[in-house]
Amino acid sequence: MKFGDQIMNVQNQSKELTELLYSISDRFHMREQEHLCCYDLSASECRTLSYLKRDSERTITMNELAKQLNITRGGATRVIDKLIDKGYVLRKTHPEDGRVCCIVLSSQGSELIDRIEVEVALRNENILKKLDPAMCQVVMTSLQALNSAMQQVQLGEEGDE
Repeated sequence: MKFGDQIMNVQNQSKELTELLYSISDRFHMREQEHLCCYDLSASECRTLSYLKRDSERTITMNELAKQLNITRGGATRVIDKLIDKGYVLRKTHPEDGRVCCIVLSSQGSELIDRIEVEVALRNENILKKLDPAMCQVVMTSLQALNSAMQQVQLGEEGDE
């Protein structure tokens, strides 16, 4: 394959990747919205609960939460305020710096995100069952490779700032 052909191939694959990612993202987003309305949660609120659960051993500040969720600090505050009103999270004082507030899951929030994640896992199992085992492994390996490449690009972009 000539160099010019390789460039065209990469450009075509890039366009196809974009279309596939949009399509997959749209499908997951629609499924998520249908499912989360049963719990009176927005997608941002669910992502926040999930993140707090994954990092429950650490003290999570509002700034860390905003960065992890890729939203502004004000946006994170609005999400947290709603979750506090619903009884799913608690705002506490940082153990080492009383000026900083930390966010932790309440027992009610922990139970809720556990239920949601079980349901999501079951729905994902149904998707994977539509693939033969060999293809399922290819998909998982490909998604892991794509995720790794995206992390490398993101780290490179953050280093450029």
